[in-house]
Amino acid sequence: MLRLTTLFLTLGLLSFTFGAESPQEINDRYLRLGDVFDLEYASDPQISPTGSSVVYERNFFDIMTDRRRSNLWIVQSDGTDHRPLTTGKHRNSSPRWSPDESKIAYLSTRDGKPQIWAHSMKTGHEAKLTSLLSAPSAISWSPDGKQIAFSMFVANKRTPYVKDAAQAAGRQVGRAAQAHHAAAISP
Repeated sequence: MLRLTTLFLTLGLLSFTFGAESPQEINDRYLRLGDVFDLEYASDPQISPTGSSVVYERNFFDIMTDRRRSNLWIVQSDGTDHRPLTTGKHRNSSPRWSPDESKIAYLSTRDGKPQIWAHSMKTGHEAKLTSLLSAPSAISWSPDGKQIAFSMFVANKRTPYVKDAAQAAGRQVGRAAQAHHAAAISP
């Protein structure tokens, strides 16, 4: 009987010690739906060509519009000089260093639709480079830093033509209404 009393007393003390959390303390340990608006995370880090700096997207959520937003931040490779390059409640994404590290090209929705922008690392000046109807993606600098390549959806509204090498004349292949089909060359 003494053993049973000691066991219940020990279990009672343990449950009192470890089970003394209030319902509020228990709820504070779990992620709630609204907590997502307090989260921030980094993505798409891009190391500068010399390795001296890293630019990345700092993502956050806007509770008023229920949308994901992002700004570009930069940090030196030794962890110093951590600061924002862009600010605002829009999406700045896909940062890409120019080969000489003088500029960063990136995508931004600050004017509504995604467009390509450039940020000067010397002056801090930003310039809108495109006014496209469709969203650009996969931006990349040319090796000499004079051009930026990107991809985007383009509706094919023209009829495809194929040059016949033997006759050196063009002939129509397919119809414009079938723009989503690829043209094929036949002998």
